[in-house]
Amino acid sequence: MAGIPGGLPAGSLSLTPNFVLWAAICFILLFIAGTIAWLVLHDPLLRLLRRLWLSDLIVAWLLYAALYHLVILKAFRTVEGAPYAVWGLWAALGLYVLLRRLRTPLRRPELLFGLAVLTWAAVIAAGAQYVQETEADAALLAKQPQAVLSTDSPHLRPLLRVLLLTRVDDDTRAATLTAVTMLDGAAPPDPTLLTTFRLERIPQLLTHYQRDLAKLQTYEWMQVALMLLVLLLWGFGQMPPWETL
Repeated sequence: MAGIPGGLPAGSLSLTPNFVLWAAICFILLFIAGTIAWLVLHDPLLRLLRRLWLSDLIVAWLLYAALYHLVILKAFRTVEGAPYAVWGLWAALGLYVLLRRLRTPLRRPELLFGLAVLTWAAVIAAGAQYVQETEADAALLAKQPQAVLSTDSPHLRPLLRVLLLTRVDDDTRAATLTAVTMLDGAAPPDPTLLTTFRLERIPQLLTHYQRDLAKLQTYEWMQVALMLLVLLLWGFGQMPPWETL
């Protein structure tokens, strides 16, 4: 795919914000479970919470983002190319764990908090880039479908991105991949099928694009709001006094 005009870039510095919803659900479930466990395992949980730094919570959030991208890595690589941002995120998490565990002068809450916040800001920026790329693909598909479906020099990324769109039905996904196979030259092109795809499937894909863009933008604002909340908590100086809860 890398050699297809308008196809894959050499590498990607973007990350999809789709992980935000699942990460939020995971944290809510953990909070509920922790609240219930607090009534039974008060002392062990108290000892655990005393050892936590605020940066540890940020890293837990970023770890979910990294794991989510590993799950979708094959599809993500197909659409975006070499996942440099994914590997960069894992490297930053590894550096954090290393500094957190080693007894060195660098093992300071303010330093690790700064590393965690900077990594989170980079993830948000990579998400904004992903949203921009998705918007560009949606605009190309809407305004120049003939360029996307050209058998001479197709721009395949708007079709490949269907692999990363959510709630695309199986029939639409299969029809899209069939069209990509033809345009890629892996199968003989069928003009009738491609015309039908343009008339019937592209409007459906544009609907999916618009729905995903609305969600992605919401997820980005959610992350910004969460980061501001964390910075506000840091401004007060300390983790909550768990002993008084």
